Order: sequence, then C-alpha cells, then structure tokens
Amino acid sequence: MGILGIIEPDQYLARFSKESKRDESLPYIMHKPDRLLIHLLIAVYALASAGAVTVGLDLYRKSGLTFVNPKVNGSKVYDTEEVSEMLDYCWSHFNHMDETSEIHQLWHFRLFPYMLVVVTIMVSISQISWRATNFDEAIHALDYIIDGLEESIKDVVHQMQDAVKNSQKSATEIDGCISPTTEISSDENSGAFLVKSTSKDTFDSQSSRPFKEDKQTYGSFKGKRNSESNYVTFDKAYRQAAEDNDWKFSNFNKILRKYHGRSRFRTKFALLRGLTFLLVFFANFFIYYQLIAPARNPSTIFCPIPSEFYDIHGVERENFEFSNTETRVLLALVTFSVSTAVLAGGIVMWMMTPAWDNGGIKLVEVLPVVTDEKIKRMRRGRWNDLIYLLSLVHVNRFRSLQLRLAFYVLAVSEQLPLKADDDEVLFSELELRKKNFIKVLMELMNWPSEKDDEISEKMSALANNLN
Repeated sequence: MGILGIIEPDQYLARFSKESKRDESLPYIMHKPDRLLIHLLIAVYALASAGAVTVGLDLYRKSGLTFVNPKVNGSKVYDTEEVSEMLDYCWSHFNHMDETSEIHQLWHFRLFPYMLVVVTIMVSISQISWRATNFDEAIHALDYIIDGLEESIKDVVHQMQDAVKNSQKSATEIDGCISPTTEISSDENSGAFLVKSTSKDTFDSQSSRPFKEDKQTYGSFKGKRNSESNYVTFDKAYRQAAEDNDWKFSNFNKILRKYHGRSRFRTKFALLRGLTFLLVFFANFFIYYQLIAPARNPSTIFCPIPSEFYDIHGVERENFEFSNTETRVLLALVTFSVSTAVLAGGIVMWMMTPAWDNGGIKLVEVLPVVTDEKIKRMRRGRWNDLIYLLSLVHVNRFRSLQLRLAFYVLAVSEQLPLKADDDEVLFSELELRKKNFIKVLMELMNWPSEKDDEISEKMSALANNLN
C-alpha cells in the first residue's frame, strides 16, 4: 500500500531486510544460543500480538465495556439513551477509582494489541543491532582462521596417508613368513607411535631353529621401539610438521597473536548480549506493570459519568464491567511467563557454554598449526578476541568438510581415557589428547577400502531381496 501514491513502505522494509541480512557465503558471528534466544523471543511476542487481534475486538474496543444499571424500587435508574451516553463518556475518560480513592488511568485497555506490537519491535532491536554492528573485521579474520585450520587439517591427513602407504610397503612375503625388508625408522613422521609391535616364535623350515617374527595387523605400522616408550612421542610429528610448514603458517600465527592480545570483538559481543537482556527485562517489566498488575486491570471499573447526571442522581461515578479483562490478563501473563522462561534458558545456555572451553580452542591445541606456546595455553588467560573467534570456528563447522571431520574426530577422541599406554612414561594432558586425536584419525583412514563400492552394491542387493 502506497502513501499518496508515492511512498511504498513494504518496498523500503524489504530493501532494509535485504541490505542488513547476512550474506550466506559469510560465516556466522553469533553463537547458536544467541540466535535461538532472539528468534524465540521475537516469536513469543509476535504470537501474543497476533493472539490479541485473533481473540476478538472486545479485548480493546468499547464493545467489551458494559454498564451495570442499578435498580431503585425495582426500576432501572438510567434509561437506554442515558446508558449509551454514559458508555461513550466512560470510554473517552477511561479511568478507575479504587477503594482508597486512588485513580488509575486505563488507557492501555484500548491500546492492548498495539502495545504488544511495540514490545515485539523493541525486542527486535536486539536482532537489528547484531546486523547493524560493524563486524567486518571479525568476519574476515574468522574466515581467514577457518581457511588456515582447513589447510592444516589437509596437511595432517596427507601426512597420515603417506605413512599408511609406506607402512603397506614395509613388509614382503618370504618363505611363507612375513619378514620386514625395510625398517621404518622411529621418525616422528612415520606414525610408528600408533600401534605396538607384537612378536612370536616361528621355526625356520631348514634349520628348525626358532626366530622372532614381528606380526602386525592390517593398517598398522612397523617400527623400532623407542628405548623410553613403546610409542614414538607423537607430539614430535606435530612439531616436525609445524617446522616444515613454518613459512606456510607464519602470517597465520601472527594473526592469532594479534587477536590474542585484544578484546575488541569480545566487548561488542558482551554489549549485544547485555542489550538483549535489558530489552527483554524492560519489555516484561512493562507487561507485568501495565497489563497484569490487578490494580491497573480491574474487571469491575468505577468510572466517571457525565457531569449533567451529577445533580440528577447525586453520584459522580458508576460501576462498569469490562468483559474480557480476564482473557487479556491471561494472554499477557502467558506472554510474560514464556518470555521469562526463554530468557532464563538463554542465560543458562550462556553459562553452560563458556567461551574459554570451546571446540575451536581444543582443535587448535591438537593441530600443528600453532607454534606459540602462549596461544596454546590461552584457556589459562583472560577472555580475548581469539577465544571468541575460535568459538565461532566450531559454530561454522558445517561450512567445511575438513572442519566437520576434525571436530568429529575431536569429539570421538575425547571419549578415550587420558592415560598413557606405558605406565613408565609420563604424558601431559595435552599430549594425551593429541595422541587420542591422531589415533582416531588414523583409524578412520584405515577403514575405507577399494572394495567399499562393491560391498555396498551387494548389501543393497541383499536388502532388496529381503523386501
């Protein structure tokens, strides 16, 4: 609908929504609890506004007001014309005098649905603030960090693939026995730390003298045992990968150090969360104070009457009833209760998902991309922009196949016990988490086979036969 045939409000609103909407190609800068909280709150207030209109006009129109006509000696005091005039006067001077002679203005009765619309718009300011706040630097930094982590994950997978190929060539069959022709050294890149070697006595066919046969399972690695441990210290592989790619991730580490030492994004994030809380708090305070409090929402109203009736009947006020007061109060009470519960749930989610213990930090700790020890211990320091950005890496994990795989492996590896395989070797918690991460990743890499497609076809055929 146009105004004077010139201005089209719907077009301007559509343009505003399009200009302020996040581009789908860009990463999220809001955590999931914040997005869910804002969407749910707006939905609650919008549904209340729609419900106020749907229930009926009697909630906020004069048609809901009736006059209780008193009787004297069995006859009504006011005739039909006087009652109609009194209803018009009461609605236009709508106020109520309670038992203490205190007068309460009841203007909100006629504005009930419109006030709910205003509350909805007020809470929507929180979402608009997220869109209007300048997060360009955070978006570009987050995109760059995601790309760097993807590249690091590719390097790790490529390194493990080479180790698998080398391990499969490390043994050949001689005289019916598995005998190693090439010893894989206990170098940190060989992956020898993944499996223990097992040996048993076998007999030479000619001399009948026993000799040791090293036997390994499919996909395992054969290597010399370290004198200190049955496994090569797995963090050496990460350290070697970091040294080999030092030039590759030098600027990446500089960016991490930059955001590790400042809190600009974190301040914006905290202010926007605080704004959401304050908007909902004031909205619910207004709903309770104006639309629920019994003193301002009486069902029986002691309303003023026209002055010409003063001398005739000797009274200045009469009793009126607003038929849908209970319905209106109930709708406001439900809105108040649900929105308060949603806000409380959002606060609980904020507290249960601390920024300094997010998946992004855990992933950086187990990947060889970070060389700065201070950054690796970031969870011990203060909350900074880097922690905020890394928490958003986990939020955007479904935008990248590499990230989704890495977080999947990380989640599975956290279910493994944090203990060393050799009781004589002491590992730090971080080293054990790295070790578990690499074990799960290598195990996943050994699962695929060249016959997978053939087996899948046979399984599909068997399933069809069962049907």
